[in-house]
Amino acid sequence: KRCAKDPLYWARQIAAAIERDAPAIAIITNVRRWDEAQFYRGLGCVLVRVASLNPNGSPYVPRDRDMNDPLETELDGRNA
Repeated sequence: KRCAKDPLYWARQIAAAIERDAPAIAIITNVRRWDEAQFYRGLGCVLVRVASLNPNGSPYVPRDRDMNDPLETELDGRNA
């Protein structure tokens, strides 16, 4: 698999598309890993964490995935 050889494969593909297409703004969703965050930050990107909330203001916790999975927690508490 591509990601096994290069964990940043998809991030590099996105960066190449942004460079090629030169949009005024690019929004990259679903950055979940520290290495991805650092890669994008190294390109001059600004990362913004978006959190879903319940109507009462508490954090929304999806029930369709394990919220303890490293992909869900790796950026917690980090200034990504």
